[in-house]
Amino acid sequence: MRAMLPVLSAKAVRELDRRAEALGVPALLLMESAGRGAAEEIRRWLLDLQGRRILAVAGKGGNGGDALCALRFLGLWGAEVRAVVLGEPMGPAATEYQAFAASFPGRVQVIGDENDLPHLEEALRWAEVVLDGILGVGVEGEARGLPRAAIERLQDFAGVVIAIDLPSGL
Repeated sequence: MRAMLPVLSAKAVRELDRRAEALGVPALLLMESAGRGAAEEIRRWLLDLQGRRILAVAGKGGNGGDALCALRFLGLWGAEVRAVVLGEPMGPAATEYQAFAASFPGRVQVIGDENDLPHLEEALRWAEVVLDGILGVGVEGEARGLPRAAIERLQDFAGVVIAIDLPSGL
């Protein structure tokens, strides 16, 4: 059984994002703040990051960007890190993807369709902790296609799963 520690509702997060946007706060700054904040909480919770195998499973949008940013900080603080990105990152998430790839060359894989899922399965066997950045508060309806297939794989993961925004698949 997985424990869930809700901090804010999806509606509250959407409202905060809307207010920040209205104030002119750049999306990349929000992403960096969210990613670093998540990384700091994860570091506090895990205590010792040295050698911990942490995998981010990231969607191509903002939640995926938050996960990649958090993973970059965790790697800089001593964790062993890898990322699997579901599709080509877009917008500010593309910048976070580039920053992670530059900081940790060869440790990120973009998978384009369900034929590439063996790469995700291998990464899940390697990991002890997974950052779930597949879907976030912007999702509408049920997950479909590659995100749904990735969520199904993630549900079989025996280690710790930390949702960056909302647990994917809810």
